[in-house]
Amino acid sequence: MQFLAITVYSQLADQPRGMYVDKFITLYIDAAGKSQLDPNLSILGVDKNPADGVFEKEIELLNFCKENRITYLTLYDMRNLTNGDLLANNPSLYNYLNDRLCNFMTEAKNNYCINSFGAVGFTSSSFQDLVSYSSNFTVLSFTLTVAEKALLGNNAMLINAIESASITTTDPLFYTQQLFRFAIGIYRRNSISTTQGHCPDFDVLNMEYEFWNRTNDGDGITSITGKWNKISTEYLPMLKTIAIASGVKSEIYLGYLYDSDANKDAGNQVPLVANFIDGTNTSPMVDRLLLHTYLHYPDVSFTYPLYNSRLNLFRQSSNKNASNVRPIFSAEDATYYHGDGDFFGKWFTEVSSAPFSTTNPNYIHNLFSAERLYYNDWRTPGATHGDANLSSVEENIVKPGATQWFTSSMMLGQLDHPALFYTNDAPKCTTSTTVPIDINYQGPLEEGLQYNFTLINAIGDLQTPIRNLSCTTGTSNDYAISYQSGNAGTNLCLPGYDLNTSSTNNPYTDTLTLIKITQMQMEIATIHIPFPKKYGQQIPA
Repeated sequence: MQFLAITVYSQLADQPRGMYVDKFITLYIDAAGKSQLDPNLSILGVDKNPADGVFEKEIELLNFCKENRITYLTLYDMRNLTNGDLLANNPSLYNYLNDRLCNFMTEAKNNYCINSFGAVGFTSSSFQDLVSYSSNFTVLSFTLTVAEKALLGNNAMLINAIESASITTTDPLFYTQQLFRFAIGIYRRNSISTTQGHCPDFDVLNMEYEFWNRTNDGDGITSITGKWNKISTEYLPMLKTIAIASGVKSEIYLGYLYDSDANKDAGNQVPLVANFIDGTNTSPMVDRLLLHTYLHYPDVSFTYPLYNSRLNLFRQSSNKNASNVRPIFSAEDATYYHGDGDFFGKWFTEVSSAPFSTTNPNYIHNLFSAERLYYNDWRTPGATHGDANLSSVEENIVKPGATQWFTSSMMLGQLDHPALFYTNDAPKCTTSTTVPIDINYQGPLEEGLQYNFTLINAIGDLQTPIRNLSCTTGTSNDYAISYQSGNAGTNLCLPGYDLNTSSTNNPYTDTLTLIKITQMQMEIATIHIPFPKKYGQQIPA
């Protein structure tokens, strides 16, 4: 029996599944000492065959997002296009990339259901890259407007550092300079037009500053005490100010919540750190918290004590009610993929050894099943580790599908064509004249998806369901409500059949269509996904 799933994805603004995009703009220094785009590593602007005008890596990224229902892209490398410093090397290249970025963002929003973009700039690696080019570029002056100076509180020392053309890459002020030039660059980009017309705006400013680690993040500070003082008194307040002025959300990537070397050594995660970052209901420091849970398997990602204890720090009555918390899952695998450790990347390659069960959550390993395991652990009433208190105003906002994935280079090509449903056993090997087939929905788990399921035989005859007759069409429910009512593991039901095994009927083809209609506009994108064999192996497309 041959199955083919056809699915339709669309935007769902309040439940974005996000993904970090690394190696988005990768550079190298040519023989003339100029920065050039690396066609082997970069995604943006790479046309392998310039004659056809197709930017293959951009399309590969966007197709992956459509298949996996990713609607939020968090882009690294934006400092290349916003701080202006590298323009000294090759103005035509970077002007072109700015326009290319505009085209990419427009295409992503119009045709691939991407509804938001985040710019990662408050991160050490972004500016350490600049340091590596220290002998090949000139730090230009950067003139601030009156309004931009006011944003910075007319801080003369900071303004002078930002506008200076004499700060070297070895100066501790270099990081601060580059960080604020980046943030101002996003502010400017959201308020001006390019030669291609006004680009889609960035929607999120993302801070990635590991204050809990004793590493030099580019600003010369190597103590946790000093790094926490820096982020709490300067970096985070300015992120909030510029985000508000730019009309964007602010979010922060968090590992651990230490404010000093002493607390780090003692393993004390500090409630006051959570209080400061999360703020109160009237003055949150950031809009969204990305809290990493980097473990080997998703079914222990929530139960991990260090993760659970951090999550609890954002349930305090002293900080914001209903904190917007998104878990960060890592697809890293030190063996199979590029990465520093064995995280979900290893789990994605594993084959389930358990016998088939319609309730076996490890039957198929993809983004949807990983998210399901995490959410079930958090949400399950009475579970050993489930501790969600939905009646409390302080409970964090945790939703099915509202996750952040790290990172694109470890996912594209490895997690393409996710299975959206599976059967109790396919293909079937039997001597009977009929065979029972039950269709089990895998995900995505978002609510409000209109669905339609059909199954036809080889000559195009529509098959009549025998079980779950009403499950051929409908709208997906809220997953939490479905789970609470006892319909565990799904928010969308699919039918069952008794199929005739005669050769004239084979192969059978099933079609699952998912549509989300928002604000009087129907957004549709169709993908063909091969149906998996038993234990998650896929039939080649």
